[in-house]
Amino acid sequence: MISDHLLGHIGQYAFIKNSEGAVLLRKTLITNKWGLPGGRIEEGENWEQSLTREVKEETDLDIADPHPVAVHMMNEGALLKYCVYFAVQYRNDGRIRYNKKTHHLQWVSYDEANSLTYESPGVRDIVLAFLRNQ
Repeated sequence: MISDHLLGHIGQYAFIKNSEGAVLLRKTLITNKWGLPGGRIEEGENWEQSLTREVKEETDLDIADPHPVAVHMMNEGALLKYCVYFAVQYRNDGRIRYNKKTHHLQWVSYDEANSLTYESPGVRDIVLAFLRNQ
């Protein structure tokens, strides 16, 4: 018997924008594809708690004031992932730190973002729409 949690999950991801209008993207070194900081909601967490935890784990930045800007669904093999994207604020004096063995972080402009390989075409479209409309 397959458990329900193995069939799909909910993920939330953060649009973190710097003062130059670039967005912080995350490249997973296993897949060598780009996406946004974030991840799965764990049992007992609400959206904000989960997003705050995931961004802190992946970037060491403290975020606040998340508000949803986009949603989409994507497949990860046999797994269906419902993705919610939030624009957030971050502390300007925060220093980005991350595990260089698992992922890479980079501030990217619209033109740079347009040339990257993403986790899915939907992620690419959402990132480019966010940058175009900001």
